[in-house]
Amino acid sequence: MSAVRCLVWYLSLAVCGWVCACNTPAARREYRATFVAIAEGEPLAGVAVLIDEQRQGLSGGDGVLAVSLAGREGDEVRVRAECPEGYLAESSPRRLVLRTLDPIGRSKPHSGLTVQLRCRPERRTAVLVVRTNQPHLPIRVRDQSVGETDADGVAHIALRTVPHSSAVAQLVTTAYPELSPQNPRFTINVSDSDEFYVLQQTFEHPPPVAPQRRIKPPAATRPVRLVSQRLNP
Repeated sequence: MSAVRCLVWYLSLAVCGWVCACNTPAARREYRATFVAIAEGEPLAGVAVLIDEQRQGLSGGDGVLAVSLAGREGDEVRVRAECPEGYLAESSPRRLVLRTLDPIGRSKPHSGLTVQLRCRPERRTAVLVVRTNQPHLPIRVRDQSVGETDADGVAHIALRTVPHSSAVAQLVTTAYPELSPQNPRFTINVSDSDEFYVLQQTFEHPPPVAPQRRIKPPAATRPVRLVSQRLNP
């Protein structure tokens, strides 16, 4: 065989091996992924992690769940979080691409890919601080009685409500018709965080009526008796 033919033959074998290698699917392996569940910046326990709708487990007290995922390099999986009662997932399901990670057994605890899952409270706390100059004044929110002002005209009321909602608070003055204004209302716009809302209202009282001075009627006069007397010359 000539040198040229030998060269062509070796090149053909090399090309064939390269093509076969390209057509061979990558071997499946295990990848480590660590999911960290948080709410309001704090770890959240009891968050269920689903990979392609398969439940992998729940986050612990530290908010962490470590799992191993079987697949090939570049595979995509769908990650979804189910938050515990009282919480809602902040984001929709996401795609996670499997990339080269340390094989199981050689990696350190919680090493590899880290995915953060966020939950938010389903309800928020709105604290109403009511300040008035009228004691024992009933307070209503959304047409429900929630308390009254104390002897100093102050009240502190905590409400649990849905974020991004509004509520109407009312100071009920029906029992005090002399006050102005009557039954004032306040609109509270609740944000997506726990907050204080100060409701301040000064009522006007009518000026006190001065007691009328009683005029004493004049004493009755007696008739004057005229006595005639004769004078001696």
